[in-house]
Amino acid sequence: MHRTIFTIILFMTLVARTVFPQEVLDRIVAIVDDSIILQSELDQVTVQFGLQSGVDPRKDPEKFAELRQQMLDRMIVQKVLFVKAKEDSIEVDERQVDTLLEQQIDGMIQQLGSPEKVEEYFGTSLRRIKRNFRDEIRERLLVQTLQSQKFNQIPVSRREVIEFYNTMKDSLPELTEAVNLSHILVSIQPSKAARDKALAKIEEAQKKLEAGVDFAEVAREYSEDPGSTSKGGD
Repeated sequence: MHRTIFTIILFMTLVARTVFPQEVLDRIVAIVDDSIILQSELDQVTVQFGLQSGVDPRKDPEKFAELRQQMLDRMIVQKVLFVKAKEDSIEVDERQVDTLLEQQIDGMIQQLGSPEKVEEYFGTSLRRIKRNFRDEIRERLLVQTLQSQKFNQIPVSRREVIEFYNTMKDSLPELTEAVNLSHILVSIQPSKAARDKALAKIEEAQKKLEAGVDFAEVAREYSEDPGSTSKGGD
């Protein structure tokens, strides 16, 4: 009787799969202890890193595939440390998570031009992008806290660093040249009154900088750039 019922269920399942083929929406690509890494998470992190490093999956699929494998290796290492951080009951400030998330999203919007362009590039909604990146950022902060508590006290010699680099250099990701830029934007309308007003504002900000006031503080007070004002002009 039980065998007959099992056979009927199996037959109905096979018929359903034939008549209604199912699309695989996501899958697990790695398991670390009781934590998993989903294909969607790996793809999003890879696309983000590809955006930062100039690797376009449409123009260079082979290099993008190599980058995906590097990101998977990195995510597995981070998951191992994340599991340890949970075991040690390490906590992070959720406000810091939110701040880093907004900075990351703002950076992508500035780089691609608009929220709609970000959604088009990642192939999903901005809400889902934020949800996925928030989890990743929170994990990263937990891992960084663990590392600062556990590993910073371990002495590492220059010789050990060189030996590690020589051993692992073929698998280390390439770091492209980057510039850290901070600015104070003052909009100027094409009239003498507007130019005089803007110049007075600029000179006032310059005097504060010359007096030793922190650049980030001056940028938050004077800059009109909506993308960097809250971040001290960064």
